[in-house]
Amino acid sequence: MKYSPDKPDIIRICNMSFFGHHGPWTNERKIGNHYQADINIYLDTRKAAKSDSIRKTIDYSGIFDIAQEVIERNSYKLLETIAEKIARKILEMFDIISVDVTIRKLKPSLRGVVDFVEITISRKKKK
Repeated sequence: MKYSPDKPDIIRICNMSFFGHHGPWTNERKIGNHYQADINIYLDTRKAAKSDSIRKTIDYSGIFDIAQEVIERNSYKLLETIAEKIARKILEMFDIISVDVTIRKLKPSLRGVVDFVEITISRKKKK
């Protein structure tokens, strides 16, 4: 079977959990909240599979570190901003085709019972 860039391989890192200080309201940023991140990385894994070497693929810990840095060491008003910052850093640091980033804010401050709100963005590497 021939590799197709229209249907690349996917590495998924799911339900990474963090505590951060984000939100449109000052009080939300002061108190903080729990966040989760899912990241799908689209790439060609054939060289990694052939060599059985981590140097030919994505080191998952590097992806985790990027998400952790953006979520725990910064403060933004929007989930959109968090997702965009993570996607940009991943695209800059790794040889990949594209990335999907989902950010969930658990138990958001809304009038009523809500488990979470989330946003998913998809970004491609510029050619």
